[in-house]
Amino acid sequence: MQCYAPTEPDDEEIKDDFYRELEGAIANTPKGDILMILGDFNAKVGNDNTNLQHIMGKHALPSDRNDNEKLTKKQQYTEAEKQVKQFAKEDKNNFINVVAADAEIFARRNNLRGVYTAIKQITNKRPNIPPLKDKNGLPLTTIEHQLTRWTEFYKDADDNSTVQYQPTEQSRNSPPHNINVAPPTNEEISSAISKLKSHKAAGPDNLPPELFKYAADVLTTILQPIVSEAWCTNNIPSKWKEEIEDGIQWRPHEKLSDLDYADDICFTSHSIAGPRAKLEQLLQNAKTIGLKINMKKTKLMRLKTQNTSPLTVMVDSTPTVVDDVDSFCYLGSIITKDGGADTDVQSRINKARIAFHNMRKIWSSRNISRSTKLRLFNTSIKPILLYGCETWKVTKTINQALQDSTESIE
Repeated sequence: MQCYAPTEPDDEEIKDDFYRELEGAIANTPKGDILMILGDFNAKVGNDNTNLQHIMGKHALPSDRNDNEKLTKKQQYTEAEKQVKQFAKEDKNNFINVVAADAEIFARRNNLRGVYTAIKQITNKRPNIPPLKDKNGLPLTTIEHQLTRWTEFYKDADDNSTVQYQPTEQSRNSPPHNINVAPPTNEEISSAISKLKSHKAAGPDNLPPELFKYAADVLTTILQPIVSEAWCTNNIPSKWKEEIEDGIQWRPHEKLSDLDYADDICFTSHSIAGPRAKLEQLLQNAKTIGLKINMKKTKLMRLKTQNTSPLTVMVDSTPTVVDDVDSFCYLGSIITKDGGADTDVQSRINKARIAFHNMRKIWSSRNISRSTKLRLFNTSIKPILLYGCETWKVTKTINQALQDSTESIE
């Protein structure tokens, strides 16, 4: 590349245009080409080559430098920029090594939250959370305004849900109410039995409500002295609190009726009445504390049964049919009717591939050593792939699928 620079008396704008054009030409030169710049730059650089030995010799006339030494300054800037980038790469590599070491420690302790937090520091993947807005729909950017908005929201919600009772003068002066505290009579017990809803699920004793309604006269005579005794002694018989245990045989003298983990619940039963009663009781108890069961996520799976009648439960006085499925996800694992693990293994393989794809910047980086990449792979990808493997019935097909997926990912 041959060029001729402006002289010292020329305007600064002309000099800047020349060096801007020269820098553009240098930047567009392919990296594989050998670049040689020839010509007259009309520059005085002097004989002081401190820190410039790689681009400037020491055999020159002693003189002051002029403005046309911009190419030399550009070279200095380029070298300094390379050093800064090199330091940044080294710092990033050291940071990733520290994160990989932390992830390994968390993985050995079976602390999945710690592993996830460590990996998130590398991938910088953050959830897309919409900004908090005020009542007029304008986004709030400061912490103070956001806290004020949250305070307004909960105050409005509390005001709308709570009714403040203000006693009137008439209520203050009214005589006390005469409440009948005598034991329930036969008529009251008979009325309570007649109000039982038909076509409801039987309880743990498998006695439907219709049986009580059809034998109301006989049951009233039997129940009245028992209820009166409990009323007068204020002591409910222990037998009333006992439930006939429903579920599948787990041990010689124990039955497994449900699996509970946080808000994930799985009911087990030998009859369709068992899960119906448990589900309706769950709906009722959840409603008393302000919770609501998502019936769209509630599924029914039948194993080796000839009963195909639908599972219908009452949700807010509306009959709702629970969907029958051949498989469902419980605690991150896929459970199928055949009891095999092939579907769950394929699900883990797909999730491991997604996690591997999310960290593609790590795998393609030339600044991260291979050993660090292997450590990250073992602590972030393999736990996802092998999650729940303790419950798998390992077969040759599953072994081959895991081996093929690991090789394809690596």
